Amino acid sequence: MKPLLTDLVSSVSSVPPNFIRPESDRPNLHDVISDHCIPVVDLQHLDGPNRSTVVKAIGEACQDYGFFLVKNHGLSNEVIDKMTHVSKEFFRLPEKERLKNYSDDPMKTTRLPKKDTSEYCKNTRRMALRLLEAISESLELEKDYINSALGKHAQHMAINYYPKCPEPKLTYGLPGHADRNAVTILLQDHVPGLQVLKDEKWIAVNPIPYTFSVNIGDQIQVYEIGQGIEQWSVQERASPGSAELLRGEDLYSDVLLPVPRRHDTTSSATDRPRPTSSHLQKLYIQ
Repeated sequence: MKPLLTDLVSSVSSVPPNFIRPESDRPNLHDVISDHCIPVVDLQHLDGPNRSTVVKAIGEACQDYGFFLVKNHGLSNEVIDKMTHVSKEFFRLPEKERLKNYSDDPMKTTRLPKKDTSEYCKNTRRMALRLLEAISESLELEKDYINSALGKHAQHMAINYYPKCPEPKLTYGLPGHADRNAVTILLQDHVPGLQVLKDEKWIAVNPIPYTFSVNIGDQIQVYEIGQGIEQWSVQERASPGSAELLRGEDLYSDVLLPVPRRHDTTSSATDRPRPTSSHLQKLYIQ
């Protein structure tokens, strides 16, 4: 098996040829907008008398960006710190130990310290379901509409490590893409690199301690009266730089979810949910 990138990076002073992007596809870091304010939604009052205000803020962020940050989300700093520690300790393991967790099977689970990982996953799942309820309400639908329509949920957690890049102008940490799930809950460490595309411009998502990024995925498609389909999912990418840890929580289902037009509880035959299990499996194989 080829050496892992984490083991190569300490011994190279240039980007290996197979990681160099074509000149036309290299990141132009000078064009990235770094002083743009990504919406930050305070979830503290989501379950209180000011719920409608929070729901409105979430709806506007979804419509304008398809991406936003959340604070006062219900995860304690202790839970986040423990998960961060587990992540860093995993990537500090010798290559031989890390490879014990390797598999070509995308459906096979990788076992990290159970208690800390389980607590983190349970809390991020709870947050995702609360957000889906708020998104439903922002569309003037019943609170449980999206959760019910998704049916049996699946959850996927990925811990991604981006080593320090010796020549960041030649490559990406992760090329531009849209998530094909319902919603992604993303935790960055202190190192910037995450970017989102808005109005054909890449915007830097500067990390804020103990906040989460929320990315609306392709499984949520919104139909608006007189406007045809309005896609809320957003493209994102990660630029290379200093070593970076990103922890993602994906919540997805085995259907692609079309939401009915506002004030209309009927859907045409072309609006019915479409199976995507094989589609998702191919995604995780890639």
